[in-house]
Amino acid sequence: MFLFALDVDSIIRFFFNILATTVYIGNNLESSKDSTSASLTVIIQSCKYSTVLFESQLYYGIGYFTTEGQFFLFKLGTVGLLTLSFAFMLRAFGRAKNPTYVQFNENFKKIIENYNEKTKKELQNYEFDYSAWPIDFDWKNNNKYRKSNVPLCESSTFSAALKNPISLLGYIAVHTFAIKMIYPGSISILNTIIKYNLSVGRKKLIEERNSERFKLLTPDDNELDVMFVDQRGKTTLGSTLVICTEGNAGFYEIGIMITPLDIGYSVLGWNHPGFSCSTGTPYINAEKCAIETVLQFAFQRLNFIPENVLLFGWSIGGFASSYAATLYPDIKAVILDATFDDILPLAVKQMPKFLEPVVNITIRDHANLDVASHLTQYCGPIILIRRSEDEIISVVEGDVSTNRGNYLLLKILKKRYPYLITNETEAALWSWFGVTSHKKVKNLNLIYEKYNVNLEVCKSEYEAYKSEYNRQYPMSFGENFSNTKKIQLLLYLASIYMKDFPSSHCTSLPSSMFHSFSQI
Repeated sequence: MFLFALDVDSIIRFFFNILATTVYIGNNLESSKDSTSASLTVIIQSCKYSTVLFESQLYYGIGYFTTEGQFFLFKLGTVGLLTLSFAFMLRAFGRAKNPTYVQFNENFKKIIENYNEKTKKELQNYEFDYSAWPIDFDWKNNNKYRKSNVPLCESSTFSAALKNPISLLGYIAVHTFAIKMIYPGSISILNTIIKYNLSVGRKKLIEERNSERFKLLTPDDNELDVMFVDQRGKTTLGSTLVICTEGNAGFYEIGIMITPLDIGYSVLGWNHPGFSCSTGTPYINAEKCAIETVLQFAFQRLNFIPENVLLFGWSIGGFASSYAATLYPDIKAVILDATFDDILPLAVKQMPKFLEPVVNITIRDHANLDVASHLTQYCGPIILIRRSEDEIISVVEGDVSTNRGNYLLLKILKKRYPYLITNETEAALWSWFGVTSHKKVKNLNLIYEKYNVNLEVCKSEYEAYKSEYNRQYPMSFGENFSNTKKIQLLLYLASIYMKDFPSSHCTSLPSSMFHSFSQI
């Protein structure tokens, strides 16, 4: 699938207005433009994404490299452009005659001229093209609470890709079609199709949850669409902020925000670059800049402190969440749901075997979503939620032992408790990985019986060690223990770090389950 760089949405988007309490109804002239532009968008985007499938037919059938073919394409483009231009003129004329829109336009100008916290609330009564929304927070270089020497938003560059031909090929792939395969939520046609649903989702958050919308400007000049629900002083958990990072096709409007909201946490949701109203493309550098901007916004503008911030990432959102944890080690905790240790094994399984060398270099040089490398640097509380029926994160569908969350936990345990890991203890841990599920409690108990694991005794021994010695990682815990004792403690720790949820990848996490996990 070949994706052109042209973003047709930036051409066809224009102001539209839906009152948060009253749905805006355009007249017939306005509606004609909306239906025309929506239809053209779907057609153009469909052609763009399927070009490679029909390239040979276009070349041999129409012969678009010939004079006749070029003339045919020119006529086709001209007709489309004229149709769209005419639709825009009709809508402009229709809106000029629509008193509701005229009133909105006057109100909008007054708000923008005197934009502050009070007028911002008035602005939230309207749903309109987000490109016209003023910048609420511009983070450049005030790194409040940052405790990492990692350079700001590192990225792969074209010059670095020139080190070998395969890396250059990988760079081209990532900057054309590959990044869309990794983050399909950034595909323009998908955003166009679900645009109305996302608008309804924002409306519900604002009306029913008293949410507040913001626009953040990142250091690499992307505009992030974020939504904040402040429950401080309203609920017992409101003083803790949960920052929600969605999956590769998830949006805050219809995503994981609801899970912590229903419990009473303050919640901050954001859309990846290129998702919904956020601008840009979700390259690794853009993702890093985005999550840092979100954290700085929470610290500088919303006045939360790291100790009261909990990072909640779902699926590929685990990358941004784990990266943020390395930069801000004092955050309250990290909860990752249905995520992986490294995207490479998942990418390799989707591609033909002969392309494996290319996939390896492409991922490592230009799309290295290595969650484990980040999370092993973080020393705070971690909870991993494994979906026991996950069809996405498991390399072999239906085999829970191939779930990449297992590998993430193993790498964390190796880093934090190196003396507990031996060939024998690791083998016991893999037997635990293969059966731990709410549907297999009997088999899980058999594992505990086999190794004589008493979870309460293990807990007492672990807590006693932490109280007597320091809690810094890596720990010397288990240094002089027998392999039997190491296995018992390792399985206990695994049960603390990893929680099973008997579901597939996209099932919503119950709020009650999140609440039990977050009390760590």
